[in-house]
Amino acid sequence: MDNLCGECTALPGGGFQLKESKAGLRFAGASFDDNQIGKGSYQAMNICSLARYGNGGKIQYQPTKDCAGKTGRGVASQVHWYGNCRKGRSKEASCCSNAALLKSGFDWTKFSRGNRCGGDRDKDRVLEQVKCYFSSTPSLSEAETPMLAEDSPLNESLSHEDDSREEETEDYDSREEEEEDSVSLHELDLDDNTGKDDVLL
Repeated sequence: MDNLCGECTALPGGGFQLKESKAGLRFAGASFDDNQIGKGSYQAMNICSLARYGNGGKIQYQPTKDCAGKTGRGVASQVHWYGNCRKGRSKEASCCSNAALLKSGFDWTKFSRGNRCGGDRDKDRVLEQVKCYFSSTPSLSEAETPMLAEDSPLNESLSHEDDSREEETEDYDSREEEEEDSVSLHELDLDDNTGKDDVLL
């Protein structure tokens, strides 16, 4: 997990918050765009994926539309990653963090810095905080465990969340096996009764 230079705290509902009021959240020497950062924006959702899985990570659980960022009033005029594009603008997916949702193996450093593809000298206020929430079911295209730092404050809570899902699956499999055994015993009783009828005849 990458805390993006902020303090990480758990949120109700299984989410987490990253916050840095003074210098702001940042990655690889740059802050994040102060535009297109509200609740449900792709930029906020992608920042959450970057935070949970690390750059180039395997995204097992997709961020939800409850993800939201908040621009701070601390340090102003900072270099930032370009995120001020229209949500869903496929032509800028390779350079703008708000154009499309990240996929596993992504490289955040491929995004432009500034306020346009190709980059410029635009500077913004910093991102003070981001709240992150993820889907409770794995993405169909992913299969590996998320990468979490051993000393992450969320490591234990997210691990418990995944363990509970595994226990539910094991309970379901156990019930299926019991039902199969019950059916087999019933079929065995039928076979025994049939044999008895044949002897009487």
